[in-house]
Amino acid sequence: MGVGGLSAAQLLKVSFTGYPTGGVITASGELVPAVTTYYSNGNNAPNALTSWKPNRDGTGTSPANFLAGNIFVVQGTGNGGTTPHSMTTSATWSVSGTNSAVIIENGATLTATSAITHRFYNYFSNKRWRL
Repeated sequence: MGVGGLSAAQLLKVSFTGYPTGGVITASGELVPAVTTYYSNGNNAPNALTSWKPNRDGTGTSPANFLAGNIFVVQGTGNGGTTPHSMTTSATWSVSGTNSAVIIENGATLTATSAITHRFYNYFSNKRWRL
């Protein structure tokens, strides 16, 4: 058995409304939805699903939507990246879902020429901005 008495296979089958299938057990023992962190893969429009990948090197499958409570990181200097990304919207970009976040790393930019809608946290940590 895994943490909390659930096996890895069982955690993959857990379902939460509004989230992709899958759960994780936190250090405090709480069962929560599994979310994915997606990283910008270049100087692209953030509102395009193909602008995001689950690996910093730009590999992996893009998200299906911006509604599942995932985390989107505009890559900056450090953290395996060499050149900060500069992203500019080409249409309205709406990020939603419980605990969703947009993080802009040090040196990266996010320019809104169209509306960006998201619940704002005004959270600053390690030179990252969480909207």
